[in-house]
Amino acid sequence: MHLIIEPLTENRLGILEMDDLGEVPKLFSLTLNSTEIRGSSPFHNQPYLRTVKLINNQLREFPMEFVHTIPTLRFLTIQGQQIEEVHNYLVSTVTEYLTTLDFQDNELKVIGPNALSHFTSLNALNLTSNKMERLTDDMFRGLHFLNILSLKNNSINTIDPETFIDLIRLKVLNVDDNKLERVTVDMFHGLDHLKTLSLKNNSINTIDPETFLDLRKLKVLYLDDNKLERLTADMFHGLGDLEILSLNNNCINTIDPETFVDLTKLKVLNVDFNKLERLTDDMFHGLGDLEILSLNNNYINTIDPETLLDLTKLKVLNVDFNKLERLTDDMFHCLSNLETLSLKNNLINTIDPETFSDLAKLQILNVDGNELDRSTTDTFKLMRFLIISHSPRQLSFDGTKLTVHRLWLRFFGDVMENNPPEELRNLFISVSKMLRPKLYWFIYNCRRQEEKLRICSVDNHPSILVKLEDDDEQVWFSNEMELVLGPVAHLIIESLTENRLEILEMDDLGEIPQLFSLTLNSTEIRGPFPFDNHPYFHTLKLINNQLREFPREFIGEIPDLRLLTIQGQQIEEVHNYSVSIVPPHLGTFNFQDNELKVIGPDAFYEFINLHTLNLTSNKLERLTNGMFRGLGNLQTLWLKNNCINTIDPETFIDLTSLQVLNVDDNKLERLAANMFHGLGDLEILSLNNNCINTIDPETFLDLTKLKVLNVDDNQLSRLTADMFHGLGDLGTLSLKNNSINTIDYNTFSDLRKLQILNVDDNNLDNFMSEMYKYIRQWMIAQLNSNGTELSVQELWNRFLRALMEAKPKGNVTNHLINISKTL
Repeated sequence: MHLIIEPLTENRLGILEMDDLGEVPKLFSLTLNSTEIRGSSPFHNQPYLRTVKLINNQLREFPMEFVHTIPTLRFLTIQGQQIEEVHNYLVSTVTEYLTTLDFQDNELKVIGPNALSHFTSLNALNLTSNKMERLTDDMFRGLHFLNILSLKNNSINTIDPETFIDLIRLKVLNVDDNKLERVTVDMFHGLDHLKTLSLKNNSINTIDPETFLDLRKLKVLYLDDNKLERLTADMFHGLGDLEILSLNNNCINTIDPETFVDLTKLKVLNVDFNKLERLTDDMFHGLGDLEILSLNNNYINTIDPETLLDLTKLKVLNVDFNKLERLTDDMFHCLSNLETLSLKNNLINTIDPETFSDLAKLQILNVDGNELDRSTTDTFKLMRFLIISHSPRQLSFDGTKLTVHRLWLRFFGDVMENNPPEELRNLFISVSKMLRPKLYWFIYNCRRQEEKLRICSVDNHPSILVKLEDDDEQVWFSNEMELVLGPVAHLIIESLTENRLEILEMDDLGEIPQLFSLTLNSTEIRGPFPFDNHPYFHTLKLINNQLREFPREFIGEIPDLRLLTIQGQQIEEVHNYSVSIVPPHLGTFNFQDNELKVIGPDAFYEFINLHTLNLTSNKLERLTNGMFRGLGNLQTLWLKNNCINTIDPETFIDLTSLQVLNVDDNKLERLAANMFHGLGDLEILSLNNNCINTIDPETFLDLTKLKVLNVDDNQLSRLTADMFHGLGDLGTLSLKNNSINTIDYNTFSDLRKLQILNVDDNNLDNFMSEMYKYIRQWMIAQLNSNGTELSVQELWNRFLRALMEAKPKGNVTNHLINISKTL
């Protein structure tokens, strides 16, 4: 059971007497919001209570008298209170098994010595939005199992040496939005296992040499929005495992030689919004694994030859909004793996002939917003033939025929619209793998020239199924290319025999206006998802795309995603860090027909609005406690066709809104008494085609609203008197095709609303006598509700009509006919 008490206008609950809650049976979770609390905790006799949230209750001290008698407490939130100090004597009575303490948005200024040392099992500690100014070396003593610590949005200006010395398992430390000015060499001692360190939005102007030397396992370091001016050669020593370094929005004007030489595994470096003017030859030495380098919004006017020489694996280079005037032949030398080069909004007026000659894999080149000489476009005034191809590295023009790489479509689309070539009559398109959506827009501009342009041929391109807005017709773009596009509303791309669409470059879709839904079937996906500028996009289906990991970079920019399908992939594991970027409005998640074996703890914790989760046809074997934590709004859960043989106690404890649970086609053998705890709203439970031979007494006791229970095709041999206790609302019970040979007396006595009972294809011996008792009870109930005006014959006729509507078959019907003769 889950209880939330808030002061709504209708009830004006302002004060709660705590002894009022003592009689609430099987309480699992309790939230008290804006409610004054009186009295001591009545929860010493609540063996299932795990979560308590106290929010805006005007507390001035830690409520030890309220929580000290809850031995099962695991998650404690104390938020929006007026508590200024926490000391050991106040919290030492709380259970030592607490795993999460959320103490955000209070008035906390002081944490006393060893105040939290009692919490030896604590995994996550949230101290966000308090008023702490100094962290002392005895503040976090004893928290050896802490994984996550958030100190965001305080007023911290000092961190004493060895403050974190006991946090030997800490993985995430967030100190954003504070007042630190200097990061000292002994500040992070002891954090040997730290993976993510975030220091954004402080006032840091100095980082001592070898400050990060202990952080040998650090993978992500955020230093954005500080006041750094110079990066020195000894600043990042020891960070050999670092993969992401973000330095956006500082005042950096100098990067010393060899500054990044220890960062041999760095993949992403962000230095946007700084004050760099020149990139020197030795600036990026050592970054052999770097894949993304972003230098937007600096003052860069010079890139020395060989500056990027070490960046042999670089795939993305962004130098937008700088002051470059000329691109030289040696500027991008050795960037043979570069796929995206963005130079928007510089002052470029000259591009040397061999500037891009080494960029064999370049797919996106953006030079919008520069000062390229307008005579460039005038050169093509007399062009009669335009050939768009995937093969050339640069433009070639022989006076009448221009050959251009497909990636220059945007540039030439502007030419067609604003300064169209007067003689252009023939357009040839040869794109071997796919026809980019940008090409449709380009053709649209071409065809505006009073229908003078003739599209001559389109060679070896795939078809793309497009549904036009406000039009039910679905049109295949074929080799004739006769249709001029309207706004695309729904796009389905599939790998059909005719078109062999094998690879989709995701930036191709960024230009489609008003896209609502996208299905990609049997298509390899490359590049990040470009839909952050599509406000209407709500449905994404990825089917048979050979994905091996959850595509977090692919969907992280879809703010209004409501339905997500990831089907037919090779994904074996899902963890919180891989899915936490899913947009908060997601309502349906179909994750069927994959290779899923492991769902990590709290994997779906961020899916707060999810109402349907489909995990059908995977390879799950065990459902564990914590697997579905956070899914308080989930209504439908499908686990059909896995290999599930074990469901741990309280696996479903957080699913307080669940109405439909399907566990058909698995390998369960026994249903334990605590298997379905917490499912107080469940209405349909399906357990067909398992190997169930035992159902413990009172297994279904919590399922007080259950209406349909299906246990067909299992191995039950006996139905006992305590098997269906608590199912007072059950209307349909199906037990077909088991091995039932015995039904105990009173097996169905609690099932007062049962309308359909199906026990076909069993080995029943005492079915007649038990059914006789059931029918007799049914008739008595009818008499009690209808008075004495109905005859026994009329009652029996009613029963038979209900029976026929249920359409039973086999021996059940014969038995009931025999019973009718005795009545």
